Amino acid sequence: DALRQSEAFLATIYRNSELGIFLVEVSESGDYTYSGFNPAHERLVGLTNSQLIGKSPRDLEPYLGQETVDYIEALYADCIGKRAPIESEFCVPRGPTQGWWLSRITPLFANDGGRVIRLIGSSLRIDSRKRAEEALRQSEERLRLAVQASNVGLWDWELGTNRVSYSREWKAQLGYEEHEIPSEFDEWKQRVHPDDLPTTLAKVQSYLVEPKGAH
Repeated sequence: DALRQSEAFLATIYRNSELGIFLVEVSESGDYTYSGFNPAHERLVGLTNSQLIGKSPRDLEPYLGQETVDYIEALYADCIGKRAPIESEFCVPRGPTQGWWLSRITPLFANDGGRVIRLIGSSLRIDSRKRAEEALRQSEERLRLAVQASNVGLWDWELGTNRVSYSREWKAQLGYEEHEIPSEFDEWKQRVHPDDLPTTLAKVQSYLVEPKGAH
């Protein structure tokens, strides 16, 4: 009874998960055959179980493209070779499944713990995250170019680790090369005039307690 309840619970997760889940059988000769896709994965790839079960990744080449199939087969082989779960982000360059994907592959072993007989995979579309990452990268690049053009010295203090990232321009204004000042808060402190340091540190501490205005 406990086993049936456990199987029913797992089946419910499989059917209702928003994460695409799929099963791949691995033959003794190393061939891959799909044996199941949950409803979420059917929606993600635009194909049904009746179109996929019994097919190999290579059978899906007209739909996915050779480049994607080569990557998928290499991913499965990597999981089997490592005998451990692996995770990968990859981009499908063309076709109905075009875009960025995040996949996690987990191996299942024969009862004797020998060869890998099945792979359980999960897939998720990550196009939105990739677009956000690219937008952030472009924004950071524009800021970098603006800082270079205006010769503004910037620093970024990470309070949790007490590390400070000083910009190339900040170091150059003090007459240093980029590699000559490490990312440490004390590098700033030791360059403040001793007469000014207590007052300056007090202002810093005050701002940390109640951040407002500019200093």
